[in-house]
Order: sequence, then structure tokens, then C-alpha cells
Amino acid sequence: MPRRSSILLVAALAVALSLSAAAGGAGSSATPQTGALQIALRAHGFYKGPLDGIPGPNTLAALVAFQQRSGVPVSGRLDARTRKLLRRLGKPLAGRRVVGTRMVGWDVSVLEFGLARRGFDVGAIDGRYTSETRTAVQRFQRYAGLPVDGAAGKATFRALEQAPPARVRHKLTWPMRTPIARRYGLEGNHLRPGVDLSAPYGTPFAAAGDGRVTWAGWSRSGLGLLVAVQHDGGVQTLYGHLSRVDVKVGQRVVRGGLLGLVGWTGKASQPHLYLEVRVRGAAVNPMTALK
Repeated sequence: MPRRSSILLVAALAVALSLSAAAGGAGSSATPQTGALQIALRAHGFYKGPLDGIPGPNTLAALVAFQQRSGVPVSGRLDARTRKLLRRLGKPLAGRRVVGTRMVGWDVSVLEFGLARRGFDVGAIDGRYTSETRTAVQRFQRYAGLPVDGAAGKATFRALEQAPPARVRHKLTWPMRTPIARRYGLEGNHLRPGVDLSAPYGTPFAAAGDGRVTWAGWSRSGLGLLVAVQHDGGVQTLYGHLSRVDVKVGQRVVRGGLLGLVGWTGKASQPHLYLEVRVRGAAVNPMTALK
């Protein structure tokens, strides 16, 4: 790299980082807009970091490198010329159109990232509106009290910004005391809506709280043998990859009551218990919902 270009890149990155710190508390706050930028830069092969929506040094370095490679002024800012070079993933801005199936764009990336942050699994977060995106939009619209049509217009984008986050009002208990092998959150460009609990094959596990069994059997979602329990307050817990199910649909269960045994069914590479907690359809981090 020529010396002048190296100096420009470093200088632009320093300016961009200082602006980010001044505007966003040292760049610590995740935003769907930054998430959309990361998606676009990743699609062009420049961003290799986590899809976290945080305007940190990795994102800014990728933006600067993209500008330098594209031959536009290296500013570290997302200007109109840079958006144009990002092609379909650089436009249009969120809320400028109603987005639906088969659409591609910056607004779709903002939508998908926003849905995933709120616990609605959209499949691949890549700026492409698929059937999985549509299903997640419908679930969120139902959660937010909006008309459920599967298309995202201004009302849906506004609700993603303003709707209160899902919370479990009454603490649940862990179905077993064991190490967590995989945590809740974004992995690559997918949301992982639950946690994996390490346990040997055949280990018994318990209900996280009082409730009614709404599913007890094989799941088509890849979770194998699955038990789902509905609790008060719109809370639901799901337990997957089981080797045995000891309850039936409609059965009332109590906190600590046996639900089944840990297994290796569905898409699992080793025995473990998959645990997911939902509030009115939105997945929440079990680490904050259970005690």
C-alpha cells in the first residue's frame, strides 16, 4: 500500500472513531443502522467481525478499506457515494417503502437486524427478505399489536424502535444445574434464540416453572424430541434434543417436575439440553430470565 494511502486510511479511521465516541458513548451502543452497514460490508468481503451493530474499530476499518478499494474519498463516513457503491445493500433507507418477500436492500437489513435483536429469528440476516423474514415480521407484528400482514412499512419499523423489550416478570428456575455450552445471541449472521446446557445422555431435567404442556413430541425445527410449556404472563419455555418425553400435551406441570431426559435427537452433534424462553413469541436471554 502506498505511504500516502496508508496515512489517509489511518487518519480517516481516527476521525471516524472520535466521531463515533462523541455521538454514541464511545461507540458502545448497538444500532440496526450499524448492523445494516456490517451486513453490506460483509457481503462485499470487507467486514469479518461479529454482526453486533456496534460502530467499533472493526466496522470503521472495514468501511475505510471499502472506500479506499472503491476509489472514493476515504472519510470513514457512510456518504451517498459509498451507499451507491454498496449497491442493493446500500439503499433505500428504512421506512421509505413497504418491504416484503424477495426484496433486497439496506431497509431489509435494518429490519432483520432489529427483529433479531428483539428475539425474532429471521434465519440468515443478510438483507434479503425471505419466507423466514416474513414469518418473523408476522410474529413481531402480533407481539406489537399491529395488523398482521407480513409486510414491513413505517408502523413496523417504528414499533421496532419504540416497543418495550420482552421481559419475564416472574423468575423461572433452571431445569438443571449444569454448564452452558452455547449462549443466547447472534452467531455469525443468525440469531441463536436459546442456550445449550451440557449434560450426559439420559440426564433428567425439570420444568422451569408451573404451567401447561403445549407440545410433547417430535419437532420439525431441528430440535428433535421437544417439550413446550406455557406459563403465566405469555411466557413459554422449550426443551429440545430429548431422548425421552415424560409428559403429554394438556398436562399441568409444576416447577421442578420431571419433563423428560436429555438426548441427542434432531440437529445435535452431541448430547445436551436446548433451552429457549419466549415472551409472547419473542425469545429472551435465559441468563436474565432464570435463576
